[in-house]
Order: sequence, then structure tokens, then C-alpha cells
Amino acid sequence: MILTRSVALIAVLVLAVTISPCQKKVTTVNGELVEVVSYVQKGVKPASPATKEVAFLNATKGGMLAILEKKSKKLYLLVGPAADSAFVKNTSAYFGVPTFVKGTVFSRNGVNLIEVQDIGKSIK
Repeated sequence: MILTRSVALIAVLVLAVTISPCQKKVTTVNGELVEVVSYVQKGVKPASPATKEVAFLNATKGGMLAILEKKSKKLYLLVGPAADSAFVKNTSAYFGVPTFVKGTVFSRNGVNLIEVQDIGKSIK
């Protein structure tokens, strides 16, 4: 129930940010991938096999993925290509490893989104 409400709230925020004009720029964010509900509610980072499984299961049930920026600790919600039905599966390969996400960043009222153009293992 809480997961459903959280996902609905995130969906509304994503819709509000993508519909209204806001600041945007292409950038690369370095950090670690997290599943938003697990991270915000319980601080769970997918660093161990058990927490990777929890994050993956939540993401496949409609949870949202984000990258937690290494330096600023800002959370950027990941928006994948609309036609990519395997986005969660492909992205989850980067759980537990330093990761970069390159894309267009949108920010408004403390909410950060990144439309993913590229993702991979970070060498920084």
C-alpha cells in the first residue's frame, strides 16, 4: 500500500516536472543507483546481494530508480526511454558499483530528473 502511494506520488511529480517548463541541461552524474522507495524509507542501498534483490524486486513492481550523486548526495530520478521495456533489468546490472548516468537533467523545486541517454560503470 505504501509502495503504491509512493509510486503514485512519484508519477505525479514526474508528470508535473515534465509538463512545465523548467531548467534543463545535458550532464553526467556520478554516484550509485538506488531504488527510490527503499532508499528514502529505509536507507537501503543495493550494495549486497540481499539488498540488490530487494531493490530489483521493488523496481520491477513499479518502483523508481535514481542515482545518488557521489559528491552532493542529490537524488536524480531516472527516466528511461519510453520504448525500453527492459530498462529496469538493464539498469539493475549497475547496482552496487560506482555508476555514471549521462542525460538531460531537469530540476524544479528540489526535484531532479535525468532522462537517461547513457549509463555505465564509473571510473571516477
